[in-house]
Amino acid sequence: MNSDLKIKIKVSLDPATKKPVKISPLTIETAEEKRLFQEGEANYNLKKAESKIHLRKQTPNDEESDLIHALWLEQLDYHGVYHYTVRSSILTSLRSKHHHS
Repeated sequence: MNSDLKIKIKVSLDPATKKPVKISPLTIETAEEKRLFQEGEANYNLKKAESKIHLRKQTPNDEESDLIHALWLEQLDYHGVYHYTVRSSILTSLRSKHHHS
């Protein structure tokens, strides 16, 4: 059997209420289907665990903050004053001085 086979399970929604409706349970009959189901379950659990430590859900610890700051400083050193964010702040200050004259 193809090792790239993926099983997708979708929830059926009632068209009127848009709420989930009961569907027939997944029937696993062969050893290969059981293996694929267990693999999918393991992947689901891994993704669920990883999502709990995602940066959007948890702030960086001290070591991670130091690394992010070091990377940011490297970006500043690399791009210098010609980087678009630095350039835009310089242009903004020059424009405001020009309008007040």
